Amino acid sequence: MEQSQPRHPKSRTKQSKSKPAPFTNFYTPENSDFYAKFKYRPLDKKYEEIRLLDVDLTGGNNHRMIHSISLATTGKYCAISYYSGNPKDTVPVWIEGIKMNIFSNLAKGIDNAASFWKKGSPNQPLRLWVDQICINQSDLPEKSHQVNFMREIYRNATHVYVSMPIQRNLRPVFQWLTGLEAARTTKGYEPSPNMLYENPPPEPNIPERWRDKINPEWPADSWEDMYRVINHSWWSRSWVYQEFIVASEVFFLFSDEVSVPWNQLHPILSLFMELDTVNACKDALQKRDQADDTMHRYKIFASIKPMKDHLRSAFKAALGMGHHVQRLGTTNASRALVNRIIEGKELWEKQKHQINLSYLLQHARNTETSQPKDKFYAFVGLANLGNEVPIRYEPSYSIQAVLIDVACAIVMNEDAGLDILAQAGTAAHSRDLPEGKDALPSWVPDWDKREDIERQKFIDALELPPACSAGTIHSSKASLDFLEDRHGNERRVLVAAGTQVDVLGSAIDRGHDGFLPWTSFSSSDGQRVITTTSIAHFEDEVWVLDGMSWPVVLRRSSADDSTTLLAIAMVRENGQPHQVMFGDKSLSGEAATVVIV
Repeated sequence: MEQSQPRHPKSRTKQSKSKPAPFTNFYTPENSDFYAKFKYRPLDKKYEEIRLLDVDLTGGNNHRMIHSISLATTGKYCAISYYSGNPKDTVPVWIEGIKMNIFSNLAKGIDNAASFWKKGSPNQPLRLWVDQICINQSDLPEKSHQVNFMREIYRNATHVYVSMPIQRNLRPVFQWLTGLEAARTTKGYEPSPNMLYENPPPEPNIPERWRDKINPEWPADSWEDMYRVINHSWWSRSWVYQEFIVASEVFFLFSDEVSVPWNQLHPILSLFMELDTVNACKDALQKRDQADDTMHRYKIFASIKPMKDHLRSAFKAALGMGHHVQRLGTTNASRALVNRIIEGKELWEKQKHQINLSYLLQHARNTETSQPKDKFYAFVGLANLGNEVPIRYEPSYSIQAVLIDVACAIVMNEDAGLDILAQAGTAAHSRDLPEGKDALPSWVPDWDKREDIERQKFIDALELPPACSAGTIHSSKASLDFLEDRHGNERRVLVAAGTQVDVLGSAIDRGHDGFLPWTSFSSSDGQRVITTTSIAHFEDEVWVLDGMSWPVVLRRSSADDSTTLLAIAMVRENGQPHQVMFGDKSLSGEAATVVIV
């Protein structure tokens, strides 16, 4: 059956023409005096021009700006990737004699890059692309344009320097892990979980009799250096994902003395994170309990020197294990971030520089950024969507508008793009937006929030078969459109083709998985069981949308015949997935369009 259209239909391609509001950037250090005195020469968008910083290698901290160079003819240059930190934590530098406040972390990165450069190319100039300095941060149109081809800036850089300042000597633990990785590769050696609370020696081949003389005071202290690397804030920053994965050659700069190329750091990190932390934790606790028991039972002999030495050793080991056990629980999120960045770089190469934006956003939502829009703008450039997601930093363009831009781009450009509806729906607790914000359409996921663990629990509870293809066998993008809502807000209404396959009958079973409870309903004829969110009720409609892998439950409005997305659904018959989950049309009525607001 053909559904009526909402009021004020407009084309899906129309963008807002509202005049940009004056822009104030609260996310970079205060530099009004610098922008008043320093004259940035305009950049020609046609030739993708950039600026480069000619770094002062004398230590005088007075750098020169190289203006308006086409990206295609820049020659050799390097780019820096860093965690900005607090915009009030600044260090002064001078650009052609004019003082500029830059992030403290950036200043360390430039210094470390200069030290690294002078070791290998002491007589060559270091030309560095630095976002805070090379982009005129007071010029909104320029910033939007430069962000639009950030991928090409980092992809064309000879080197990308990751600034990760850590005030520790990382060489010993790096050398130890490198030796272990070599032993694993050449001799089949597999590290044991015990390694995590034992002390790695500075050199992998030092004789056993010398190790006690060079070990730190407590076992596991050297592993703290690896925790510092994994827990560093750089991994959580939105922009570093793009900066890192498109780079051809990456160097991690930990200090002016320690730098490691990615091809050497990668196996070290992978080895450390592959160690079985669960078993290590159990084993550490067991050994600590044994040490405590030994100390208690033989306390009366503590004055005897051999026993005294033994107890001291046991006590030392117990403290080392306890220290490590405490650290294990704090690194799970950090490990996930590091693993996703590593996976992203491998996927980037494997898929020949093509990654779906829907995949990228599963990582993006867990990253940090001072500018909320950057959580999306940092990733859209990797998805080859062209101008499907406009880069707009003016405050009048809301984060909700950005989310809608992103959702529309995915729906129109990705295979099974409608599958993002599984992350949307009015059952999402993220719909409780802060007061004063416009609610999102029910079909748009709120990727601005961190990964929705409770939603994933709900999806897992549905026990969806892995090969679902309810509406993906025969589908066409031509059947999709985006319209204005009744208030004139653009692209807030999704029009999709599909078929209604059922309506919900009475509730027959209930469960609860975290925030999102689920309920099983009988079908209209009582032959099937439909499991979906518990906010669904009798006579809500079950649809298969063309181009979506799973059925959805929609609630129809009595006012204008539009619908609201509730959640995805699982259809069973005799305890098994019904064939409608795999594209069977036996339950389908006539093809129709449905309007989702």
